[in-house]
Amino acid sequence: MLACTPQGEAQVAPAPDDKMDVKVVTEWRPKAVDRNAPKLAVGESCVEGGDSSCESGRCVHMPGAGLGQGYYCTRECTRTAECPAEWPCVKVAPGVSEGLCQPKAARHE
Repeated sequence: MLACTPQGEAQVAPAPDDKMDVKVVTEWRPKAVDRNAPKLAVGESCVEGGDSSCESGRCVHMPGAGLGQGYYCTRECTRTAECPAEWPCVKVAPGVSEGLCQPKAARHE
């Protein structure tokens, strides 16, 4: 396991001891891509395939969704009228005219 010092130098961290409870949380999960699979449309879930499974090549995470859920295919837009119903067009960087259609935030009950 590697660790970085405040000075930016990489150092080898000690291996966790078997009695230590170590949990790793990650959204990144490698998966083989079936290049012949049909591409998903805007609004379809891309939890399993990520960007490569969408027609547009864009998969976004719904604000407020939990780990491993709430990923949907999207597309570029310049105004909300170009997006699915109730999905606003959200600018992803300052000073750019294009944005991405963003799913509405998840509601936790």
